[in-house]
Amino acid sequence: MESSNEHHMRQEVSRKTQRKLETAEMRMLRWMCGHTRLDRIRNEVFRKILHVANISDKVREGRLRWSGHVRRRSQSAPIRKVELLTVEGKGEGGRPRLTWDE
Repeated sequence: MESSNEHHMRQEVSRKTQRKLETAEMRMLRWMCGHTRLDRIRNEVFRKILHVANISDKVREGRLRWSGHVRRRSQSAPIRKVELLTVEGKGEGGRPRLTWDE
C-alpha cells in the first residue's frame, strides 16, 4: 500500500506531464493556424476551428479503456497479479541507475 506522500508525488508527476502535453498540443494547434501566443486567442477557439478534443481527455479515455481490459481479465492473469502486488521495504537510495548494467 502506498503512503499518502507517495500518492501525492505520483499525482504531481502526472499533473506536470499532463501540463506539458497540453502545452505542446496548443503550440502545435496555434502553429497549424498560423498564430502565436502574442495574438491572445483562447485555446478553445483553436480547438473549435480544428475540431480537436482536449488531449488530456483523450489520454484519460485511453487509461479508462485499458483499465477496463485489465479488470475483465481473470485473477490468475499476470497483469492482475502485478496489479495486486505490494512491494515491501524501501527503494534504493541515491542516484537512479542510468543503464541496466549499473
